Amino acid sequence: MQKEKFLHPSLHCLHLFTINYYYYDLKEYKGLDKYLEQIDEAISAVNEPLTLYYMRIRYHELLSSIIGKRTTRFLLRKYAYKITNTELSPQKICRVYHNLALCNLYTDYKTSMEQAVKAFETAEKYSLKRWAGIIKNHALPFIAACHLLTEEMTTPDPLETAHLAIADKEFSKSETHYGKPGNMDSVSRVLYGSSE
Repeated sequence: MQKEKFLHPSLHCLHLFTINYYYYDLKEYKGLDKYLEQIDEAISAVNEPLTLYYMRIRYHELLSSIIGKRTTRFLLRKYAYKITNTELSPQKICRVYHNLALCNLYTDYKTSMEQAVKAFETAEKYSLKRWAGIIKNHALPFIAACHLLTEEMTTPDPLETAHLAIADKEFSKSETHYGKPGNMDSVSRVLYGSSE
């Protein structure tokens, strides 16, 4: 796709952004990785302060939007550190940590829980009550239930309470939410099977 290389750094950046958005619009996220690296390098060559500022904003927006996609776990892990250390928006930082926690859900309990706790701490620090509630009442209990490590974990959310009950082999508690095992969501069916 990339045949032309512009000599002026700003034009070169714009060209790379255009290619990136082309792949993004086609939902071919794996093709973006190569160009994200090139954009990062090209931005460092831009000399105009206002253009540099604009390019950095666009770059972070592009990274944030790509990281929000479920199909890009590799990209999330690769660029999450860069975003959390350069992003100014606490909501975006919180979202990245939350997404990282869920991406690491089936990989490692400790890493997943650490990322969720970082998201919660960020939400608390910046008074993001909605995010704090999502993480405390949904993400943390969900991670604990998936790994069958539910000690001292509680939540007011009935669905996550049912997940915790199934993980603790307290099937009667989960039936108050689901009724019969056939009415369970996919996560609960997996937990129900692993708890038997």
